Amino acid sequence: MIVDCLVMSASRPDFLKKTLKSFFKFVKWEEHELRFLCYEACILKEESKECVKFMRGLGRFDVVEWGHPPLKFGPTMEHMFKNHVTSSLMFFILDDHVFTREVDLDTVINLFIEHSSINQITFSKRIIPSVRVKKFYKETFEFPLADTVYPLTTSLHWMFTQCIWRMSFIIPHMDYSSNYSHWKTNHRMKENLGLQLLNGSETKFRMKDAQWVRQNQGTYYYGRIGDPPHVLNIGSSKPMLVARGEVRKGLSEEAKEFVRTTRKRIERGR
Repeated sequence: MIVDCLVMSASRPDFLKKTLKSFFKFVKWEEHELRFLCYEACILKEESKECVKFMRGLGRFDVVEWGHPPLKFGPTMEHMFKNHVTSSLMFFILDDHVFTREVDLDTVINLFIEHSSINQITFSKRIIPSVRVKKFYKETFEFPLADTVYPLTTSLHWMFTQCIWRMSFIIPHMDYSSNYSHWKTNHRMKENLGLQLLNGSETKFRMKDAQWVRQNQGTYYYGRIGDPPHVLNIGSSKPMLVARGEVRKGLSEEAKEFVRTTRKRIERGR
């Protein structure tokens, strides 16, 4: 099977290089074929050019799109899905999450092939916990493949970190409207699957148990409760806040200064 790998990059060459280096070190595959695609959002012009040059120099990417000026997150996804992503499964890769443990990608892909109820498998950036939100408990289920069973743990949301998507499931739920399309996509998906909003809330749903997630959403973490992370977030909110033009409450003074000075660079066209 051919699986498209979509790399989302945002003018952070140091992070991008570390992320891709870790991918090629820890993610192993032989049986299936990967096709690499990237959208590079030009937030900082010189850094963005360095990202594009690096990826094209690797000789692994079929598509490197330079977003100058950059599209927002939602329109970026729409553009890449409609013009470049053609596979039934897609590996979604952020530029600031490095792999820290080996992943047998052939096995993960074969789990999707063998079990049509699996719609997403995420490689967690935290120890997989048993509790994520009040009254919702994660549960580990075992999925047989050949002579082995593999543990997957239910995930409450559709994730936009290092993960594999079943495209036929998520495309009908996708929201492409803004930088916050990841939350809007989750809202639409849960609404379409029949969940009800909590009384008085416009965004929070009355979640059901892990068994409901298994039967309806099919979203999982790779591994069982208590397993260590597969990836590490090496970035911070700061560069992405620049992209959004935000200075949020609660940021350190150093982080606020980073946002201010980098925004000035953008305004000067550097």
